[in-house]
Amino acid sequence: MLDCLQRASQDAHKTIAFPALGTGNLGYPKDVVAQTMIETAQQFHQNNPESPLEKVNIVVHNDDATIFEAFQRVKEKTDEEMKRRISFNTRRNNRVFDIDAMEGATRETTGSQPSQLARQVTLHVSSDDIRHVETASRLLDTFCKEAITTQCNSYDSLKTMNQRQQDKIRKLSLKHSISVDFDPMTGEVKLEGLKSDVMDAMVSVHTTCNDILLQKQRDEKAKLISSYVRWEYTHVSGTGAISHYDKFINQKIEKAYMAKKDFLYLPVIDGNEYVLDFKKMEEIDRNNQEDRVRVIRKDLTEGTIFETPSYWSPVDTECEMIELKKKTSEYRKVEEAFSNSVGRQITILKIKRIQAQWLWKLYVIKRQHLEKQQQQNPAAEVNTERVLWHGTSMDAIPCIAKNGFNRSYSGKNATAFGKGVYFAVSASVSDKDKYSEPDSQGHKHMFQARVLTGNYCKGRMK
Repeated sequence: MLDCLQRASQDAHKTIAFPALGTGNLGYPKDVVAQTMIETAQQFHQNNPESPLEKVNIVVHNDDATIFEAFQRVKEKTDEEMKRRISFNTRRNNRVFDIDAMEGATRETTGSQPSQLARQVTLHVSSDDIRHVETASRLLDTFCKEAITTQCNSYDSLKTMNQRQQDKIRKLSLKHSISVDFDPMTGEVKLEGLKSDVMDAMVSVHTTCNDILLQKQRDEKAKLISSYVRWEYTHVSGTGAISHYDKFINQKIEKAYMAKKDFLYLPVIDGNEYVLDFKKMEEIDRNNQEDRVRVIRKDLTEGTIFETPSYWSPVDTECEMIELKKKTSEYRKVEEAFSNSVGRQITILKIKRIQAQWLWKLYVIKRQHLEKQQQQNPAAEVNTERVLWHGTSMDAIPCIAKNGFNRSYSGKNATAFGKGVYFAVSASVSDKDKYSEPDSQGHKHMFQARVLTGNYCKGRMK
């Protein structure tokens, strides 16, 4: 029966019909046949949600009431069980996990929209001598001109803020006793008030911008991880609808799993907490031990080989930067490539190898995907992988080493052809100060990177 369902689905059929298999001359028990056929149809539907097959008909002759009654009993029983499981999954699917609590951060309470301070204040100056009033007015005018400042800035990152981050910007008005004009469409912020208060508020704006960039970075990483592994949950019996965790929780679970932890606590915004037991592969409600689900780790990269380069050093952490010794062949190879490409006499201070396990895994997945495309079109002669150079500033190194090159926040130094990550064929290009910005000691920093270019063409500067 399962083979027939799969064939019908492959042929894009919408319906299929079966007789009551084995209940004729073979004499199989009617209840067992009914149970097996209905469960097989339901299981196929759950495991193949995108199948075009919409209906499975089971045909029973009118003159055999006992077979019809057997199928009817099983159907009523399984329908009731399915309703219970759907209700169960709906309740769990509606959970909102407290990401801040999982990361040890304090989650801000969201109150009503913050009100703005009064834009104008009317001062009444009284005196028995008009000259005193005029003097006081001049002093007030001078004070306002000297003490009050206006700062206007535009930030691309502020255009992608969520509601909580927008509220945080608006709350600066009350927090610092200043005037705040903010347009989330253009990312423009105008701050007006006492100089010291405006400067403090500007620090808060920059912090929010950094938070947004970090969130983009986390989002990109979570999305990439979900491309090669997906954590799912279903009824503890192993049957019923299968649901999957959102990409951020998926990332947290995978990280704990790879760290060989026994448990992972999953707090929910409403104050409840669930525990994922990796030994039993179950998720349990801490307030109700009977409320549990079976957890499944689905590897989406089966058949892919992820062996790290043989010259990598054994490490226990997710990302390490290993300084190479000058006498090793690996050091000399990088040194020679750089010296031949940079075009001037340069003293190399250090060469470090970056070992990021998850980045390597993602790289291998993408590389094999491109190689498969090339196999399907051998005439294209695509040079899948190239070794290129990327100049950067010192403060960007830890972020790139741990999370890779991210086009959503690249383009700090130069964007002649639009926003994106720029690489150079020659190290002499990356050696320019606008790419590899010298640090406080005058030292420069550059990445030698493997880059999956695929098909490419020459760009034009507009």
